[in-house]
Amino acid sequence: MTSSCAQNLDLATDELRSGFVLSDLHLFTRRSMAAGWEGDIARAASAGDFLVFNGDIVDFRWSTLPSVGDTIDAAVRWLDHWLVAYPRCRFYYVMGNHDGLAEFGQRLELLSRLRPNLVWHPSAVCIGSALFLHGDLPLRLGRGRSLRGPLPEVLGQHGRLADDCYQLATAARLPRAAVRIHARRRTVAKVERALQADPPYALGPVTDVYFGHTHLPFARHRHGGLTFHNSGSAIRGMDGGLLPVDLREPVPSR
Repeated sequence: MTSSCAQNLDLATDELRSGFVLSDLHLFTRRSMAAGWEGDIARAASAGDFLVFNGDIVDFRWSTLPSVGDTIDAAVRWLDHWLVAYPRCRFYYVMGNHDGLAEFGQRLELLSRLRPNLVWHPSAVCIGSALFLHGDLPLRLGRGRSLRGPLPEVLGQHGRLADDCYQLATAARLPRAAVRIHARRRTVAKVERALQADPPYALGPVTDVYFGHTHLPFARHRHGGLTFHNSGSAIRGMDGGLLPVDLREPVPSR
């Protein structure tokens, strides 16, 4: 298979040689262990030319904060901390299924105008020959299109009960067993089908695809002429971490 970056994806505009990618922090939920990753994020932002937040960094569905608005405010503060602390690092924010909220996209757009080292996109971003997307989600979401509709302002009794059940499952390490159902080859095939669904948007060659979503970490899996990598998650009981991204050639300035 020969895949390519979509025309509506953001491309790097500075000379970038190496960086890091992470996904699925699920910030502001009870099961997130993202606080333990902050040292690694700081080291990556200091050492790399770029850092990709590759979807579900924030979790609006299971947030423990009082409202969606409070979660958006907290998410913007969290992200802005890194943008200010590491101005020489280019940060890319790609939305996933838990943080693909239209109102959050509006705030990211405002933040990107304030901080020149932030680029965001609702579906994917391409840096050189590396494509970053959250998972087997549609790539056709552009900035001008609505993302997800309004979410409930609070989690609600039913949601809290479901969250309690998930907490028990996490404590029993059941999610680790569940993600194994999504075997590596099956997961990669689903992402490949998502890429094949967008041939009209072809722009340039891709050699490596980085994604998250399934919470099943792996690296350098060859399939259909591409190399796939998954950064796992910061969910309690799961495995994951920052993956290094070494571009085969530097991305030149325009």
